[in-house]
Amino acid sequence: MANPAASPTPGLVDLESASSEPFRTLRLAIDLRPQPSKGNAVLFTSPSAGDGKSVTAANYALVAAYGGNRVLLLDGDLRRPTVHRTFDRARSPGLSEMLSRGLELENVASQVSFAPGLSIVPAGSPLPRSSDFLESPAMARALGRFQRDYDLVVIDSPPVVGLADAASLASHPGVEVAVVTDAKGKRRQLGRALRTLEYIGATVVGIVVNRTGDLTPYEYET
Repeated sequence: MANPAASPTPGLVDLESASSEPFRTLRLAIDLRPQPSKGNAVLFTSPSAGDGKSVTAANYALVAAYGGNRVLLLDGDLRRPTVHRTFDRARSPGLSEMLSRGLELENVASQVSFAPGLSIVPAGSPLPRSSDFLESPAMARALGRFQRDYDLVVIDSPPVVGLADAASLASHPGVEVAVVTDAKGKRRQLGRALRTLEYIGATVVGIVVNRTGDLTPYEYET
């Protein structure tokens, strides 16, 4: 398999270096969790912007694909998407076109050339009331298709606190949640995020503590 380090993509780890080991450890921790669900989708969210959930999701997907799985990285952050920039793709067509216009997976997914086994679906064009679309039957059908066609579906979603989008995605069957928080993040914000996820009955597989302090923050609209 080609070495992703050959592609100068900021934010992605070199799989031949020590920088990839935390993501391998994360993959093993999720794979070997005591009570795995029957689903194969992991949603990465955070209490607030700038915690590193998008970088974590992208590298988790990359490492999982390198292990031989067919992995789909889905940008479920319709407000401030990053997946298309990380992999140097157009933002649309993407998930929003699947939900609003009925486009099929084949029309929006593309394989990552330097990481065979990894495909991405970008966020697509901006949508009003994005949380309503993410909770809709169309989203449920799309997730069902993703989970049938891929060994693992990795979802990058907006932060939990102050937005309904992450909760909307996490409410779908077969979706488990990993909460990414900065090492310097406020415990109160993390507690609010976890209570929100508990309220909707989401399955939280764990909390990922980002200690790099080197991630680009983004502003989010409510």
